[in-house]
Amino acid sequence: GKVSDIDTATNIGQPALSQQLAALRRANVVKTRREGKQVWYDLADDASRLCISTMEALLTDKPDPQLVMKAARSLRTSGARLVSGSGTAGFAKIL
Repeated sequence: GKVSDIDTATNIGQPALSQQLAALRRANVVKTRREGKQVWYDLADDASRLCISTMEALLTDKPDPQLVMKAARSLRTSGARLVSGSGTAGFAKIL
């Protein structure tokens, strides 16, 4: 999505969001695409999708382990390369 859409969804503010997205780019969690002045963000690969699906399933009011397993089965991660390292920033909106 566009940065403005991500900002609206997370409500963390443009400066902090830009820092978070830069860290996620450096960690190869997201990829970008430019269209004129717009920058579009997408998850980089199936490993990133699995991580996000897992967090979505766990960070709810009533976590459901079956949703985590369903997310894992729905993604083909056999060829995905997981990225590890220190200093990787992440963000979540906790209600």
